[in-house]
Amino acid sequence: MRLWQALALCFAPALVFAQTPDVQVKTDLGPTFRNISGGGSSAHWYDPFGHMSTIALQFTLEPGLRAYISQKIERIPHDGDTTQINESYVEDVGVWRAGKQYLPFGQQRILRESVLAVRSDTDLFLRVLPLHVAACDGGRGHQRGIVGRIGGGATGISFAFGQHFGISGTSLTQARLPEDSPGIGHGYDRLLGVDAKRKVGVVAFAGEYVLLRGGELGAPDKDVLDITATLAPSLTRSVTLGYSIATAPGIQSMRLQGSFLVAQSVWAEPWIRTRNGKMFDTGFTLRVRL
Repeated sequence: MRLWQALALCFAPALVFAQTPDVQVKTDLGPTFRNISGGGSSAHWYDPFGHMSTIALQFTLEPGLRAYISQKIERIPHDGDTTQINESYVEDVGVWRAGKQYLPFGQQRILRESVLAVRSDTDLFLRVLPLHVAACDGGRGHQRGIVGRIGGGATGISFAFGQHFGISGTSLTQARLPEDSPGIGHGYDRLLGVDAKRKVGVVAFAGEYVLLRGGELGAPDKDVLDITATLAPSLTRSVTLGYSIATAPGIQSMRLQGSFLVAQSVWAEPWIRTRNGKMFDTGFTLRVRL
């Protein structure tokens, strides 16, 4: 059965039972000003870490299903995701999800890509080891294959086998700017990753390491490591120190990010980042979540 046929079958129950859905409008806006050392300034509706501004509708359906659709305010130039839709899916929460969605890989810090997929959430080994796995097919030149993560919230092992993973502007932002994604027909065939996080008092530590292999069109193998420590003394403010290493080309980067509530549902998010010991970019995002 082709993937689009499977998706049609998954959407059918929602169409049958969704007579009087509860509808919510969700907004996540992040206008961003960025200055790159020696490269000028720019303003966008996405930040350099791959987070885009979206407007979304969420429908709670009669049989307990939920539908969600979100649209990007601005597309990333040269992005491997050529659609204006960010996500569009139907799900039985915690059981399955069908439609365009972010793939279940790691903490979605290094590989973060929205693709047409069918996802299953289950447990292994006497229901003590969570498994999130998705079969995706974005079309010719886009991501195709099997992606998954084994493990709970604190630690996990991830895998992706197929074609063209890593082509979205929302991925690999530790090694490149969102606009520098290689685009359709590029990417990697095999990815393996490990991630972990732990909170100690008011400090949260997190890390993720990903191996990218089988590069398309001669792309070299790449390894990416990202580690962060976040100090959050309250729910209204936090400061994050991050360190990243990426091979091919060799990049070492440090960043200091802040997040401060300045008004109801409005957050100020400044950052400063270095690359290979030199100042790389600075910027400011005004995050509005409603």
